[in-house]
Amino acid sequence: MPFELTNASADFQRFINDVLHPFLDHFCTVYIDDVLVYSSNLVEHKQHVRQVLKALEASDLHLKLEKCEFHKQQIAYLEFIIFNKEIVMNSIKVECIVQ
Repeated sequence: MPFELTNASADFQRFINDVLHPFLDHFCTVYIDDVLVYSSNLVEHKQHVRQVLKALEASDLHLKLEKCEFHKQQIAYLEFIIFNKEIVMNSIKVECIVQ
């Protein structure tokens, strides 16, 4: 989808929300093209990732493998660092405001 078009981002967000709707707020969150899958343990996480990937594939959505990270304990998501049930601001993103 060309992002130069008016409302393209909003249309894509609605589309991705529809595709991943069964998983949203259960074990998945998505912001435009950033998909985050979270789980309590590794076995459950592998099942959740598989479900999300199958839903994306069924909707003919493709991932760039070099942009993907799987089975991480800590991850940068949007402007935050998420780890062990904690969320903190990404210090690199906050640095320019502090200075």
